[in-house]
Amino acid sequence: MLVSIIFLFFVITSSVSLLALQRTEARTEQILDSNNKNLKLSMEAPDNWNSGIISQSIAKLNWRLNGLTASNDDLTSFFAVVNLPKLANLALPLGEKTGLLSLIIGHYVTINGESDIALSDGSKAHRYSITVTTDQLHNLKAPIDKGFDAVLITTKQQGATYIVLYASQLGRLGEFESIFQNILQSVKFGTVSFSGTSLTSQSENNLVNSSENVALS
Repeated sequence: MLVSIIFLFFVITSSVSLLALQRTEARTEQILDSNNKNLKLSMEAPDNWNSGIISQSIAKLNWRLNGLTASNDDLTSFFAVVNLPKLANLALPLGEKTGLLSLIIGHYVTINGESDIALSDGSKAHRYSITVTTDQLHNLKAPIDKGFDAVLITTKQQGATYIVLYASQLGRLGEFESIFQNILQSVKFGTVSFSGTSLTSQSENNLVNSSENVALS
């Protein structure tokens, strides 16, 4: 599971060739998830941001990566919604329920907090607020050298697991708060959406699942 998340981040930030990008006025991006009965994923990309689809076969994981992405020009901020491999359908719920997933992720990055949220049809999602420092990136041997703050949301829709990930350069998440909130509330899995979900800085600061943060020692 952690490998998939790290791999996804590397794909979005360093593999521009996977993206069919466009930059224009606000618009709807959408893709059919061929791994999940062609469930339609869609979101509204904001003005003056690059956006497009991700579609790539990952043979070693038996996974067709399908998703949507949007980013500003210098990639200091980006937003993505993608499917995960079938293995995540079993591993992710168990990992979240037992807290094991938090422990594993927290070994590599800093978890600032986490919480459960509800989508428009009452289905559940789990949200992690994380920080990744330059030293942590070096430990991960990542092809990037600037730390970032991010929010990672996992949800299961029509039997498949999806993640929503948005991030900004370290210390700059608040600058893009309203943009990220608008994009998130526009995300749909078929007709199911995050409409009404609040993502203010204060609510992110209050996303705590325990009395201690899980951080890289």
